[in-house]
Amino acid sequence: MLSIYLFRSQLLGKFEAAAYIFLVLGAMGDWVTTMIGLRNGLTEGNALAAALIGSGQWALVNALLVASLIIIPYTVNRVTRSGATKFLIAFPMLAGILKIAVSLWNLNLIL
Repeated sequence: MLSIYLFRSQLLGKFEAAAYIFLVLGAMGDWVTTMIGLRNGLTEGNALAAALIGSGQWALVNALLVASLIIIPYTVNRVTRSGATKFLIAFPMLAGILKIAVSLWNLNLIL
């Protein structure tokens, strides 16, 4: 029984690390490809992102979003130690996957 618990614990730890890595890589990819696209004459299709880019606050808001998507699940999972809160890792994983998809789409538009 202890070995099953340890295996699940290690698996969840690796999934959690992967979720955070996907989120950071996706955010960086989105930022880089958006900046390259804007320099090449493309326009931002997202009205909110365009307004934030225009006001110079896009990087700050993106950094705060990434930080909150890492800090909140990490803290809640460490404080509660309940299995019910493990689903919170899905949020940074989903956001990371979506940001990687946006990065690939931006790259497609650039090329």
